[in-house]
Amino acid sequence: MAEAAARPEGAARAVTGLVNQPGASAPSRIDGQIAGLTAAGRPVVQSAVGYLALDARADLRLGTRIALDVLASRGAGSAERAAPLPVLAREWPALEAALRVLEEQLGPAGARQALEAMPRPGPQLTATMLFFMAALRGGDVRGWLGRNATQLLEASSRRGLLDSLSDDFKTLQRASEPSETGWRSYLIPVAWDERRPIRLLTRKERRDGRDGRSGKPGTAFLVDLDLSNIGPFRLDGLVRSELVDLLIRTTRPLPVVMRRDIKALFDGTLERTGIIGHLSFKAAPVMPPLPVDLEASSTGGTTTLSV
Repeated sequence: MAEAAARPEGAARAVTGLVNQPGASAPSRIDGQIAGLTAAGRPVVQSAVGYLALDARADLRLGTRIALDVLASRGAGSAERAAPLPVLAREWPALEAALRVLEEQLGPAGARQALEAMPRPGPQLTATMLFFMAALRGGDVRGWLGRNATQLLEASSRRGLLDSLSDDFKTLQRASEPSETGWRSYLIPVAWDERRPIRLLTRKERRDGRDGRSGKPGTAFLVDLDLSNIGPFRLDGLVRSELVDLLIRTTRPLPVVMRRDIKALFDGTLERTGIIGHLSFKAAPVMPPLPVDLEASSTGGTTTLSV
């Protein structure tokens, strides 16, 4: 961890933050520019080490240049310690360590079989995501891991991982409870090349649909991803009875072929299910902030940032 002070041009006071750079020495200075605001109104800085949310509220224009002076470095946290929500919003260190333990004992294929409930791309992705969400409501990480994986971790030399996983599971469970604005936040781990979990937010609400129909009770949802070949990618939807509105947000326009393929999948789903729906695409340089600031932290004037 590296503690840094932000010095925007013309700013009167310094702002501190924590920059997580596993396996690398902390730089002495980080340059970037203001790319937007979090839901809590904190400036988001785009830099070479990633997007950083600063523990400050300042009237800074988009594109304002800013410099972060690194004041001190701290060692990376242990996977056998519970992780705070801002870290779990980007990665799950204890789960990654548990997967490595299983791979050491069983090999990659055996570890995958032992942890078959782990969501991964494919036909079972939706089912395993729903199973994870159900296990989260129960609050029992051992029930989600399964007996085989649990017993192997208990028999390993790193039994503390189970305690960390259990504590992390409780943190994720609390995040899934309704916020002050009614949003539930689910951070769902997925076995793929992207280390960041899927961020799924849902809220029961009544509002007018994008097609102008009268408001009916429904469920709004956001699926927030950060894909290596596309960048920020978000599904912004509203489901009401047999109606669904879906907006796909990106920071740069999707290729025509990709939009055509997504539209074909969407239309095919509507045809099979008999649901009426509308799909649209929107590209903007800055992704709107999520309605819940998952990476906010209050630790005495510092903000934990993972990049």
